[in-house]
Amino acid sequence: MASSSARSAEHVPAPSPGDPNEPRPESRPSGPLAARAAHETRVALRRMLHALRAVDDDNGLSPTEASALARIAKNEAATASGLAAVEGVRPQSMAAVLAKLESRGLIHRSPDPTDGRRQLVTLAEPGRAVHEGNRSAREEWLSAAIAGECTQAEARTLLAAAQIVSRLAAPRRVPEQRPSGERASGERLPEQRRAR
Repeated sequence: MASSSARSAEHVPAPSPGDPNEPRPESRPSGPLAARAAHETRVALRRMLHALRAVDDDNGLSPTEASALARIAKNEAATASGLAAVEGVRPQSMAAVLAKLESRGLIHRSPDPTDGRRQLVTLAEPGRAVHEGNRSAREEWLSAAIAGECTQAEARTLLAAAQIVSRLAAPRRVPEQRPSGERASGERLPEQRRAR
């Protein structure tokens, strides 16, 4: 009968697993399943975003104004044109939104020292207070909704789903945005193809 020391010497520890959140290649979803999951996730996130934007701290801001204020607070854009691009609205519409925010003392606009044609947008202290109030109100609303509508198992599923969504939204997975009309490197524009 083999001794315990011999058995210990023969024991080979199993290799340490990789990232437990990263699916193994053989367990990745098929094309149709991935497409359905993508559709349902996009629709659910859009509905949740709409619901969250409707919740504020009774500060009188429209959803568009509150969204623009949040993007300024998170430094997602520093100019009117940049904010218009990330919000998906026309520059003229964003200029009107910024004018309202500025009239309430929530933001500052100042000339860009490197380009006099542009204005830089920054958050004023009252704007920061409004943004923090909105964020707290939305988290309280969502927390109450989860507590009132979900089981403990569903709440844990939401936590797992949030981690997955965060991983999918990581910068390395987000496609690079190109200006309108621009193509990938090496690809000719339609007028270039016609000229040949």
